[in-house]
Amino acid sequence: MPELPEVEITRQKLINEKLIGAKIAGFWSDWPRGVQIAKSPSAINHDIKGRKIVGLRRVGKALFFDLGGKPFDKTPLYGDRGSREQGKVQRVLGWHFRMSGRLLVRRSFNGGASEGGEAGEKSIHVRVALADGREIAFRDPRKFGVVWYGISEELARDPYIGTLGPDMLSVKFPEFKRQLQSKNGMIKPVLLDQKNVAGIGNIIVDESLWHARIHPQKQLYKFYDREIIKIFKSLKFVINRILKARGSTMRDWSHPDGEVGGYEKIRWVYGRAGENCPRCGNIIKRIVVGGRGTSVCLKCQK
Repeated sequence: MPELPEVEITRQKLINEKLIGAKIAGFWSDWPRGVQIAKSPSAINHDIKGRKIVGLRRVGKALFFDLGGKPFDKTPLYGDRGSREQGKVQRVLGWHFRMSGRLLVRRSFNGGASEGGEAGEKSIHVRVALADGREIAFRDPRKFGVVWYGISEELARDPYIGTLGPDMLSVKFPEFKRQLQSKNGMIKPVLLDQKNVAGIGNIIVDESLWHARIHPQKQLYKFYDREIIKIFKSLKFVINRILKARGSTMRDWSHPDGEVGGYEKIRWVYGRAGENCPRCGNIIKRIVVGGRGTSVCLKCQK
């Protein structure tokens, strides 16, 4: 699953592709179940035409395109809660890659987004056509991805977006500590819960707990402040290490321009069960913690 670093790299690459300022010509999707807030792909296509991408931002594992207004906008987009001055309303197009999703920027097949791509494009489930002849394509072989479309207030009421904790890349230690202090249970499931801290996935948490020498099943009530500090520093260190390696291409994910990540080549323990721990030489074990496969060195992480 693409985690915080992969989504952040996607955001940076999309900025490099000069998407900010690009005008949208249309929207197409063959997977209505993956569309949230908006009524349907056709409703999005009708409303999104003519809007410009004015910003690209990320919270945790979710990526958001901020879109400009049009002269006769009404708000909310699909409801009757309140009103605003015409022409000032913006829309938000949001993406969550889930297990296998990624975005591509390429030349459009037909200059529009009213129909699907060519043969062999079965894993492309969303296409956003741009007025300059390019398109943003969402490739999601397993169909777990989510696309949101609406105004900011509508997205804020979404059960996933509206409950996201502070972003792990930007959160400061006092807030991180507060988020953990009120929680119970094993440290790994707590860190994976996006309501506590946003952006951490299985790769980040396994690598970070190994780096901090902390067992993933340790109960939170047993932690001293110095251990919380170690976890915080290790999470930051690992995230930045993955960013420098340009992400992890373990299976499906790659950059919008097709470049692949390299972190899987230098990872310490994630997915290395049966191999030697790079720190002590002990055999790395695979255990299950909170229903998730977990790589751990039982000598380093007692």
